[in-house]
Amino acid sequence: MKKAKVVLLCAAILATVFGHTAFGADKVRLWPDNLFGVDFVSPSIGYVTGYAGSLLRTRDGGLTWEWSHVGEDELFRRVSFVDEKQGWIAGHRGTILHTDNGGDSWKVQHRLPGVYLRDTAFADSDHGWAVGHDATILSTDDGGASWHPQVLTGYKGRDLPHLHGISAISAQSAILVGEFGVVAITNNGGSTWIVQETGIDETLLEVVHSNEVEAIAAGLDGMLLAITIKPQAKGLSSNTPLVATSIIESLTTEPFFTVATAGRGRILAAGRSVVALVEDGGVTHLEPDSSIQLPFVWYGGAEVIGDDQFWLVGIRGSIVSGSLHKNSFSSAANLGVSGNVTFAPKGVSQ
Repeated sequence: MKKAKVVLLCAAILATVFGHTAFGADKVRLWPDNLFGVDFVSPSIGYVTGYAGSLLRTRDGGLTWEWSHVGEDELFRRVSFVDEKQGWIAGHRGTILHTDNGGDSWKVQHRLPGVYLRDTAFADSDHGWAVGHDATILSTDDGGASWHPQVLTGYKGRDLPHLHGISAISAQSAILVGEFGVVAITNNGGSTWIVQETGIDETLLEVVHSNEVEAIAAGLDGMLLAITIKPQAKGLSSNTPLVATSIIESLTTEPFFTVATAGRGRILAAGRSVVALVEDGGVTHLEPDSSIQLPFVWYGGAEVIGDDQFWLVGIRGSIVSGSLHKNSFSSAANLGVSGNVTFAPKGVSQ
């Protein structure tokens, strides 16, 4: 009898860990994995992605989250929506997934085996890019029905750089960043990507634009790099500097992993043991409440709704909500731990 009870207890534990709803059901991983991507299409609807195919959706402003499986177990690095229906995910095994129904279902649009894709960004429902390791740049002008490789011009390093972040300014203009301090821009849809001299060699991990000519990139060693696109960039000459850059004093040497636009020209930056607001060239560090021990956490994805509420995702399935007006943030949910994250076996399918 004791043996039978032990077997049933172990089965119950496994059901909890792997998301079983009944004996014999397919195993589903529901575990506090690291999270890396977050995107809100409205104050109420948002998506989070991460390790081992983690994909969560909220439809009530983050009060509750549904975890769903799409049949892919790779690390979903970034998620990008252009409206409430159309969205894309980039994965570390070279997979690009797409939804056209607000995340009710996802399908693999493209797969590039052996390539770690780090970011994806869309200017509209047709025009977008994905970037990754070994200077990989993919572009689409038909909503992802087809993807085409693009190349860097003017890169002088020995090894091809890992490209970590891209921001789509328009259907024709975009800016990307990556390893060795690489910054490159295009204004012809990516037919030409010109690498710019920045004077830094720190790895840049993400970039966002606040308007058509200004952007901020974040990276290792507390690097925050302000980037201004010059008027002559329209000519895309490889012999003329097309951007001006300056280092923003971040008041930290901790790495920044993510940045997000925060309205009124402001940028939210987050990383290991640091969350900061960049405004008018200065940096203000935000403080968590007692639910978060900031020295022991990191955040890999950030999103700001309007000019106040923001979301961070990161280590061990953490989902954080905060207020820029109050300069504070607190824990909102935790994958596989908190009660407001549930498994939705039929919510998303490949």
